[in-house]
Amino acid sequence: MVRELDDCGLVIAQGQENAARRDLTFIERANFARQMRDAGYDRKIICDALHVDTTLISRMLSVADRVLIEVIGSAPGIGRDRWLALADKLKGRDLADRAVGESSDARFEAVMAALARPRPPAPRPRIVTVPDGRALAKVARKRGRTVLSVDNGVSAGFEKWLVENLARLHGDWQDGRED
Repeated sequence: MVRELDDCGLVIAQGQENAARRDLTFIERANFARQMRDAGYDRKIICDALHVDTTLISRMLSVADRVLIEVIGSAPGIGRDRWLALADKLKGRDLADRAVGESSDARFEAVMAALARPRPPAPRPRIVTVPDGRALAKVARKRGRTVLSVDNGVSAGFEKWLVENLARLHGDWQDGRED
C-alpha cells in the first residue's frame, strides 16, 4: 500500500510501525518522544505516534531530559517506575562514569547503586581565632565554595583591609605557585 504522507503523518506511522514490530522499552519510547519534541512536533502528534496519553508523554519527556539514555542503553528489564525513580534521584548529577556493566540493565543498576550510597558529609566549619582565643572568623566549605565570615567586632577593621587587598593576596599566592 502506497500513500502520500506529510511529516506529521510520517512520524505517526513510524511510531506505530515501531510499536507493532517489537515492544520498545519505556526508555526507548521516551527517547523517541524526546526526538519528536526536539524536532518540533506537538504533544498530540507524539501521543498519536506512541499511542499514549499526554500524562505519560510528560513523564517520558521528563525522564528523557534527565537521564543519560545513550550511556545506559535500552535496559529492557527496567520498567517505567524504576526509570522515573532514577530520574528523580539524579537531580542533575552526572554519573555517566558510574554506568558500567556488560548489559544496559547492569549499567542502570550501577547508576542506581551509586545514587544509593550516601554523599560524604560536608566538612565542619573551621574557626580562626586571635591570640586571646576569641573567634575572628568562620570558614565553611561546601559545593565548590569557601565562605569566610569575619566577626567585625573582633577584627577591628581587618575585614575591610582583607576585602581591599584580596586581589593582591591572590596574585601573590599565584606568583608563589609558579616557582
